Amino acid sequence: MNDEVTQEQFYQLLRAKRRANEWRLGGGKHGFRAAQALLPNISKRSKRTPRKGEGKKRLRAYQEKRKQIRQMKNKLDEEFYKLLPDDMYQNDKRTISALCNLILEQERKVVGPLHLIFSERKLTWRDLVDWYEKKWKGAKLPRSDFPAFCWHTYDMILGRATSWTDVRVQHNSVPSSCERWVGRDFWERVHQESDIIWENACDFFSQSTIFQDHNSLLYPHGSKVYFNPPFGQYYHFFKHVWPQFLSGRVTDILLVMFWDKWWGYDNNRPCKWIQKLHKLQNKKVFHFFYSFFRPNGTRFENEKHLVCVHFSNRLE
Repeated sequence: MNDEVTQEQFYQLLRAKRRANEWRLGGGKHGFRAAQALLPNISKRSKRTPRKGEGKKRLRAYQEKRKQIRQMKNKLDEEFYKLLPDDMYQNDKRTISALCNLILEQERKVVGPLHLIFSERKLTWRDLVDWYEKKWKGAKLPRSDFPAFCWHTYDMILGRATSWTDVRVQHNSVPSSCERWVGRDFWERVHQESDIIWENACDFFSQSTIFQDHNSLLYPHGSKVYFNPPFGQYYHFFKHVWPQFLSGRVTDILLVMFWDKWWGYDNNRPCKWIQKLHKLQNKKVFHFFYSFFRPNGTRFENEKHLVCVHFSNRLE
């Protein structure tokens, strides 16, 4: 319990928990993989699964599929718990599982402070258990305020706050209709192009500017940065992160923008700061069409032409 937990270990744990959750049955909503596996057993006409008296063959096939899904879920749960220390109490293992679920619910909103917390403090398994059981539960905040609590934790580590229960909470005023999120297919694509797991990279957006001003933050040393700020303020934030890349503090950065931003609108040249980036050699540029997700999990029908630019201190 007193062994150190590295950031890499913790992300390995998070990904193992997500794989297990994807095969979850019930609870109001099936996991993604479980829902996909059950899809052939759902009636195209009634949009529901077989019931007693509606055909023994279909019902048996459905029950067998659910059995296979439960077996897969149990297997992945075992793989998750194997990543935890052997001497950890069962209650503490359940606590770590609950913490992972809380983070996965809103990962894109907490990834930034998590990177900063791991960079400032060596954490043990006991620290993580206490963080959830004593600090988070003691704050008595709704689960939706966990991003604010993560930033408050960073302030506590730096000595800028003194109470675990006096947490400053602000909410994003952006209408949900304007929010656009990427999904697993996006992360797989950018990983394939660059061989970097950008989903695990440091990201101070989308809500970082609410709790901490992005341009007042230093990225942790050795960071890989996923950079996808509000497009209307792109250069404002870029001016802050770019010197950190040039100094070597940031080793890799993935700029995500629309096609017209990088190549220029209506066959015109792009703005001057992007023209300068065009001349640099240590980059890889790739583009694709992508349909974003809404906060409720549905996708926008129209596709956006995205350009991703991977700058690396290792590229020549």
